[in-house]
Amino acid sequence: MADIPYIEGAGAHSYGDPLKIPWQGKVTIGKYCSIAPGVELNMIGDHKIDWITSYPFHNIESWGSDVPLQPLNRPSEIVIGNDVWLGYECRIMHGVTIGDGAAIGAYAVVARDVRPYAVMVGNPAREIRRRFSDEVVDFLLEVRWWDWPEEKVKENLPVLLSGDMEALRRIA
Repeated sequence: MADIPYIEGAGAHSYGDPLKIPWQGKVTIGKYCSIAPGVELNMIGDHKIDWITSYPFHNIESWGSDVPLQPLNRPSEIVIGNDVWLGYECRIMHGVTIGDGAAIGAYAVVARDVRPYAVMVGNPAREIRRRFSDEVVDFLLEVRWWDWPEEKVKENLPVLLSGDMEALRRIA
């Protein structure tokens, strides 16, 4: 698994090949993120729906350069926390922050911020549950295992690859 070289701020050991549309705007991806094939990071593209027409007439080349440009929203940042799973062909819209530990289902379209450890599905994406209770989520956000030295992560893989929160409490 290779890190994501062309995304600014991709965290250690995060893997995948997300398509950034267009190549403007800033994307930050935390550590230990799993990004499935076909994930799209949509940095811009909103048309002016409060105008009489949303059509970008400046794209009609034969009309010449006198056609005014329709101002699109400027690219904004997408922030993906640590230990996030982005499912097959999901889409993340500009300006979204996805909290640590979240899981985004296949084909979901995420247009709003996602709280930590939420499980999101659908179009538009909606939270169907959290991966853990609020108490456990608070504990995991305090432990921040992804910030541990790599050696400590490796030593504690049997605990991290289980659901044993008591064992995690003992080593945290």
